[in-house]
Amino acid sequence: MSETEVSISSTSFVNGATYSIKVSGSGALSVVPGKYNDHEVHMRIWEKARNQLWRAEANNDGFGFRNASTGKLLGVNKNGDISCDASDLNSWERFKFEGAGDGTLFSLIYNGSQQYLYQPAQWDSLQVTEHRSLAANITVTRE
Repeated sequence: MSETEVSISSTSFVNGATYSIKVSGSGALSVVPGKYNDHEVHMRIWEKARNQLWRAEANNDGFGFRNASTGKLLGVNKNGDISCDASDLNSWERFKFEGAGDGTLFSLIYNGSQQYLYQPAQWDSLQVTEHRSLAANITVTRE
């Protein structure tokens, strides 16, 4: 396996490949206009639309995901919400992965500690938490 490919469980991430990112039971991560800005990340029904496609970018020992529609990176904003605002791949846009059953747990370094993506109850978006037990089960598919 090359340094630009990471294999987790049954998912391999390849630098430059395009993926869909889906939260179990909630939908695909999609960049949509929202309450606070035009590039919010919410879960929507999978339609294979450009705002639901993410290009993997290898960086150090993780990957960033650049949205096919906006050209911005999936990451975390100052409130701990998952967003799509950054142009450069920083630690809060560089994800690491752990296999979890039939899915994957996404984590990253945020505010100096490892944080996992999770879905608060009744939300259609994601935030970060230090608690692995709350992490969302995410399925990533090469498109």
